[in-house]
Amino acid sequence: MTKQISPQLDAARRADWLRRQRLSDVDTPLRVWLSDCRLNDEEILELVCVDILSRTRATRPVDLEAYFTDFPALAEQPEAVLDIIDADICARREHRLLVPSTEYSKRFPALATRIARLIEIDTLETSLDEGTDFSFDEVAEPGKAPAERSPKNAAGQRAEQVGSVDAATAGGEFARYCSVELPADVRITGLLALREDVACLRASSSDSRGVLIKVVSKRRLTDSSLSDRIGDLLERLAKVTHPAWVPPDVIAENASQLVMVRPWVAGTLLTNRYLQNSPPTRNAAPPPPRLGLSPVLRELADLGYALAALHQQGLCHGALHPGNLFRDHDGNLRIVDAGFGFPDVGTQWDWRLPAAPLAGGQTTADDQAGQAFDAASLAKIIASALAPYVWTSEASVDTPLQRFVRWCQASGRAAPPPQCEVSRIADNLLALADGRPLKLPGSTGDARHSWWSRLRGREESDSRG
Repeated sequence: MTKQISPQLDAARRADWLRRQRLSDVDTPLRVWLSDCRLNDEEILELVCVDILSRTRATRPVDLEAYFTDFPALAEQPEAVLDIIDADICARREHRLLVPSTEYSKRFPALATRIARLIEIDTLETSLDEGTDFSFDEVAEPGKAPAERSPKNAAGQRAEQVGSVDAATAGGEFARYCSVELPADVRITGLLALREDVACLRASSSDSRGVLIKVVSKRRLTDSSLSDRIGDLLERLAKVTHPAWVPPDVIAENASQLVMVRPWVAGTLLTNRYLQNSPPTRNAAPPPPRLGLSPVLRELADLGYALAALHQQGLCHGALHPGNLFRDHDGNLRIVDAGFGFPDVGTQWDWRLPAAPLAGGQTTADDQAGQAFDAASLAKIIASALAPYVWTSEASVDTPLQRFVRWCQASGRAAPPPQCEVSRIADNLLALADGRPLKLPGSTGDARHSWWSRLRGREESDSRG
């Protein structure tokens, strides 16, 4: 009788079962063991990556094409393809096997640039001392090594007070992504993403609560003191009490990495509800709206007021973008990764590192700059979210919605005027929803050079022949 992975096993136990099977059987295709399991694509992807590592460690290089044939849905998802290729690169580097970079790029030519970036990242890691076990530890420049500090939890207590374990014990093959000591009750269960020196890991705590771990290599930071400033900001943010904000549970670091652990948010990304992943380009029209206009305006207003609550306490998010915004299963807005946003630099969203905060709760010049950046980010998100509704409106009618979107487009390209508070942006969103007059702060006019104006102008010209 063919062995099967039990549907009752959780993600960690499924991975453990698969590793044990590969010790004695490296030939059976993974799909055979999954035939009675109803798993989603993300769960299958995690097992595929575990399988690649396990089979390669058994001195049997794998055929990636077989996985894409057996699980065709994964081959259609660029992020899944990159994770599978990354797992193969890691396994081959570990055993000093040839990395078939040309084959990867020929199979997925549209991802050639990102595949090359993955190979470059792993080349940097494997050029380190062999004793680092593929962690991000590296030899720092003389005189520039940041001082190593013990991990802290969100309340500023040392993690050693609750006990800690090294990453190898906590996460097995995921140790290469996190070399920082974590609290003993945190167990790494999967890799979510690896982009440009930033790794996102899924983990669980002793009470089975899901958590997310974000690991940033300090070589990404602009100077050795920036990690201290980010850590200080995270500790201040951990004290914020607001239903929309998800504070960090643990803040930790060593000489080479900065780590934030926060609760896992079960819900829906706002990007999946109505936002576009990036502003439309060239002649591409936004997709049709997914929701009615009024619910979108009110959700965006909720975001503005939640951001205003943070600003009132002299703080800023510093890295607001669509991937940090959720609606949980209870319908509540949740904002994550304040002070710790490090998005993929390859996207069209022009985000930056958080503004450097100063100690204390007063609003400083740096905090004010961060708040202005939050306002610009909010305006950019709003412009993208409302683009489908502007596109479908009459070109010859200058509606309040069109004027508001043009104002947001202009404010998203540069910091809004100093008198612009995010609460006032939220007020205007509610005014649109209720049909009341707008009161745009420091309006920048019609933003004649926005992508919307250019596209509508071309569309009108084409229609006139």
